[in-house]
Amino acid sequence: MLGYKIEAPTMTNTSLSRRMHGIKALVFATLTVTAATQSPQPNIVFILADDMGWTDVSGGQTNLGNASDYYRTPNIDALAAAGMSFDHAYSCGPNCAPTRAALMSGQYPPRTGVYTVNTGNRGQSQYRKLDAAPNQTKVAPSIITLAETLKKAGYTTGHFGKWHLGDDSQGHGPKGQGFDLNIGGTNRGSVSGGSKGHFARGDGSFNLPNMPANNKPNQFMADRLTEEALAFMKSKQPFFVYLSHFSVHTPIQAPTGDIAAFNSVPKGVRHKNQTYAGMLKNLDDGLGRVMNFLETTADPRRPGNKLIGNTLVIFTSDNGGLGGYASAGVPGGKEVTHQHPLKSGKGALYEGGTRVPLIVRWDGKVTAKTTSSAPVASIDFYPTLTTIAGAQLPTKQPLDGEDILPLLNGKNSKTKRSSLFWHFPGYLHSHSSGSTWRTTPGSVIRKGKWKLHFYYETRTFELYDLVTDIGEKTNLATANPSIVQSLTKELRAWLVETKAALPFHKGTTKQVGLPGDPGPGSNPVQWKDRKAAASPPGATGHVMVSTNGSLLAFAGNSNQGVTNELWRYDGQNWTLLAPARKPTPRLRHAGAFDEGRKRLVVFGGIDGNAGLLADTWEFDGTNWSQPPPGPAPSPRRDHAMAHDSMTGKTLLFGGRNGSGPLADTWEFDGRSWRQLNPAISPPARFDHGMVTDSDRGACVLFGGKGTGATELADTWLWNGQIWRRALTAHSPPGRLTFGMAYDKLRNRTIIFGGQGGQTWFTDTWEFDGKDWLVRRPGQTPPSRGGAQLAYDSTWRRVILFGGWKNSTFFNDTWGYQTRFPASSSSFGKGCGGRSGIPRLTLLGQPWLSANVILHATSLPTAVRMTGILFGGSNKSWAGGTLPHSLSVLGMPGCDLLVDPLVSLGATAANGKASLPLAIPNNQWLIKGSFHAQASVL
Repeated sequence: MLGYKIEAPTMTNTSLSRRMHGIKALVFATLTVTAATQSPQPNIVFILADDMGWTDVSGGQTNLGNASDYYRTPNIDALAAAGMSFDHAYSCGPNCAPTRAALMSGQYPPRTGVYTVNTGNRGQSQYRKLDAAPNQTKVAPSIITLAETLKKAGYTTGHFGKWHLGDDSQGHGPKGQGFDLNIGGTNRGSVSGGSKGHFARGDGSFNLPNMPANNKPNQFMADRLTEEALAFMKSKQPFFVYLSHFSVHTPIQAPTGDIAAFNSVPKGVRHKNQTYAGMLKNLDDGLGRVMNFLETTADPRRPGNKLIGNTLVIFTSDNGGLGGYASAGVPGGKEVTHQHPLKSGKGALYEGGTRVPLIVRWDGKVTAKTTSSAPVASIDFYPTLTTIAGAQLPTKQPLDGEDILPLLNGKNSKTKRSSLFWHFPGYLHSHSSGSTWRTTPGSVIRKGKWKLHFYYETRTFELYDLVTDIGEKTNLATANPSIVQSLTKELRAWLVETKAALPFHKGTTKQVGLPGDPGPGSNPVQWKDRKAAASPPGATGHVMVSTNGSLLAFAGNSNQGVTNELWRYDGQNWTLLAPARKPTPRLRHAGAFDEGRKRLVVFGGIDGNAGLLADTWEFDGTNWSQPPPGPAPSPRRDHAMAHDSMTGKTLLFGGRNGSGPLADTWEFDGRSWRQLNPAISPPARFDHGMVTDSDRGACVLFGGKGTGATELADTWLWNGQIWRRALTAHSPPGRLTFGMAYDKLRNRTIIFGGQGGQTWFTDTWEFDGKDWLVRRPGQTPPSRGGAQLAYDSTWRRVILFGGWKNSTFFNDTWGYQTRFPASSSSFGKGCGGRSGIPRLTLLGQPWLSANVILHATSLPTAVRMTGILFGGSNKSWAGGTLPHSLSVLGMPGCDLLVDPLVSLGATAANGKASLPLAIPNNQWLIKGSFHAQASVL
């Protein structure tokens, strides 16, 4: 919070009293003279459309020339011609309630707690990766609303239509928040008239407050609200009219005549819904009735003048239009309208969801036919209308909006503030039953031409240049890290200052981190193009495995056709091998490296004539061979194999033959195959992935395509005897033909890319044995299917090679590794005991957010506790330099090697002790070091 200290010159109490008396007299005289020359307080008519999009207007003044190619709104266009249009106007939320709360309070949603409608946990639970923050559905009574402020200044206040912030019966409706009259305002977000929707009952009544029978059967809701507002304006001066329409919110309906008006109007490319066009026409006609009343009705406070001469009229919408989701890559949404060139629509934090039309007419004060490109928002109406009305702002209530009167009267062309913010800590589904969202929890900042999105599920950033890319198509976050960092800092500060509620880790009460905090998506990992001097031809349908110190890639399909070539990768270059004997050329086969027998095992696939194979081959590092004939899996393709570290055998699961997907499990011991019959088995599938998690003694199976052409997203574990499904909180989207490998450095299963429906993935996921985490390195390989991954033990990184997309075969080689590699080494000399000299080793590496284990061995068998000291130095400590002799403590020949900052205990058994360590995901650890020393207590 900023404060100002005002210091006055020192003076006696008497002189201060005289000085203040003079000032009072001067101010009073000035106000008296000014008041005599001013017009009476202007009337205010605020018309709010519901779900009307930025391009739903037939004129181009409010939308940078992107007028509708079908809808007709002549009265809105006329209003724009008579006043000022804002082509960069925004709602404060992507749906109804948060904007309405911001308008009434002058505050961003984090201050009111009104983020969305009802609950932020929308859509199906199994698809939500986080739990939404708590949401308020009403404005707290302690907040002094705009209506209360204007009423205190002498205005008669009337609310007509949608309120959506609580009921009068509980003190949260319009009457409890400063309105003298409430017509229709309740907690509901849409019309309610039985099954008739926007149409009245047979007696003209609606099931809403103060909308009784008027003997106008089937009257349209917008017509009734306009009628009620006009009656109010005839008798009340000065008035504040809040005409908050239910149009053009669903259900999409319109009077028959309004629909028929478009019978001969050609459909547009973007806009073509005739009923919606009729609904807009009806809304526009209502505006025309209001303007006609103001232009023809005498002003009782200014004889000889019409009301329009002293009435401020504002027209805008509460959020973007309903539609545009499919073109934004979000299937399943209701496509009523389209905001092209803006991205997406209502419910999204993209421009299509929050940019709205805004027009202000105030004759004599606002120049006609003018346009402002200053970014303004719903929060700005409170301070602006308060100034125009000569009212007093609340003194103890923070307001986030800016008085934009200098924009309206032409004194300024820009706002004083530099940034606008949005925060939506919940979910809005796409109206389908699947896992697609109009938005997931996110926060946004717009500053100048830049707009930065942050999404909490993936902890990823999207940066757009709205001057050159109003459609938010090209994410510039990777190319502009300094801009992302600067905007993130400002966004974080705003979230903290407004005490914004954050979503929770699913099933917990622990909030996720702020934008920029380390998280699952911000770990220091990277993909790097390992450009090799020589490389196999671009390939797909091949096999790649990790062997002793190198990788082997065998066969596959390329521009040269089906091959049986065998290549070795040493971490830097590829070499073509020339064994004396070779298997039949093939593709879409499977393979695994038998760790015990040190052999590459390959089975099945498709030969060059599209025939299915059922042969087994082994490569021992020099030549290929085949085991003796015997039982074997049936001919197949697109299956998966892995080395089962629990049994020492090669495991095979699934694939497909001419009859469809398979669900059989087989193992190979080097001589023969044996089919297993586990009680539970993964569903039939093909094009899945399977790897060996040697640290946990399991084979991990994921994804593929199942019966009915369904992309699967389930994870299964094989422990050498049984299959068990891993019920993870998170999961990669269903896919097939992806790359999968086990990273032995960080004890995690890695997958990259693949294909799902029409989507080519470029995402990277890691499975730690319990859950999947998405990673978002700055650079990734191009999207593809059919790539192969394998772990390079020499360079301690996962290698990707090959793949395809459309008609392109890739021959690039990529490495996936820590951006800041860590290392460990021993130092100093241990002291001997009865069991010899103890040893302290580190299992794994201190990679951020990973688990490592400090392992002590050669301990006395009788000991039960081992102390492990941690310190930041092995050279000095508070008592002097290191090493330091511990003879004085009765430990002759033993030295203190680490400055003792932290001491932890580890339980010992059978001469061994282990201490698991969870390395924090803090960036300050990068390039740092820690040291450890064990001692028997």
